[in-house]
Amino acid sequence: MCPDTDDRTRVLLRAASDSIKRLDSIYANGKAIRTVFSYEAYGYRLRLKETLQKLMFTDPANHARRAEELIWRKVFYEPLHMYKTYVKNNDRPDRVADFELALKVHLLSGIGYYQSILLQMQSEGFSSIRKNFCAWLPIAFHIPLHADGTFEFDLKSVSQQQANVFDERMMQKCLMYIGDLFRYLLDFGEFIGKTMAYGYYNAAINLDPS
Repeated sequence: MCPDTDDRTRVLLRAASDSIKRLDSIYANGKAIRTVFSYEAYGYRLRLKETLQKLMFTDPANHARRAEELIWRKVFYEPLHMYKTYVKNNDRPDRVADFELALKVHLLSGIGYYQSILLQMQSEGFSSIRKNFCAWLPIAFHIPLHADGTFEFDLKSVSQQQANVFDERMMQKCLMYIGDLFRYLLDFGEFIGKTMAYGYYNAAINLDPS
């Protein structure tokens, strides 16, 4: 790693650590209904997501896995976990309903985020052999993923090429995360989430059956 990259990595690591500490402080100083989707918490989650994404692509060999895991856990999954804890300790249906509405929007934003990562990787760096792999992503909310022939994977051709391990793993993780987010939407009456989750899980398996 060159000195410039090393310096940039250190700056990004400090920024990510600071955002995580500030988020934890916000969550610890108030009830979840008031803190999780407050303007301040939203701002730090956004900052953390952008910082970790930069880190992921600045130094993928050393920090991609950890950065990707933190984006999932601290930015997208943690609000869902806090919602579950809040519901167990709250008997005000109106407050729960408000929390659920905000959380549904949050889950949908996560789906959009991971779709954008997939499309960015496809357009900028992923093997041209799979240029049609994610062609269905822009209309993912409408396509009947349970139908036969939805996915057209050229696995034989890909296996003959030198695949980029980081891209392969990252694309599969994104597909799995989107599947998880759609599955979580089932808890809020979004029954299309079952079909969509199945489609994305199936895509992840087809990308790398191992």
